[in-house]
Amino acid sequence: MMQSLASLSAHPQGFVSLHRGDSYILLNLQSGEEELLMTLNPSCSSCIGQWYFDQSVFTRACAELESISYGDVFIDEIGRLELSGGGFAPALRALLKREEVNLTISVRDEYADQVRSSFSIEDAAIIMAEA
Repeated sequence: MMQSLASLSAHPQGFVSLHRGDSYILLNLQSGEEELLMTLNPSCSSCIGQWYFDQSVFTRACAELESISYGDVFIDEIGRLELSGGGFAPALRALLKREEVNLTISVRDEYADQVRSSFSIEDAAIIMAEA
């Protein structure tokens, strides 16, 4: 869904996660580069729920997101990790302060109210996606 929305932008920026087997791959919308984001295989040092991840992947992605000052930006997805202050949370906080950024994020229904509250998101357009 998020990749389809991003494809409607002339110059999409940000990251989309792609589910492949027992992993999620982080796709950089500008460069097309892919990197392992999360896996069920306990090969990474950090975990949330059943998913293992390397925080350095989020650190690099956040640095890139925080450098964006304008345009269409996509982040897939904001959830438990961000609600605990990790993952994309630092970049999301920075991007929400930039008026020249048209930000699109994905959030699961179960976390939507918490994300709105935690990140002080008031005027959000909600697009319902089918699973």
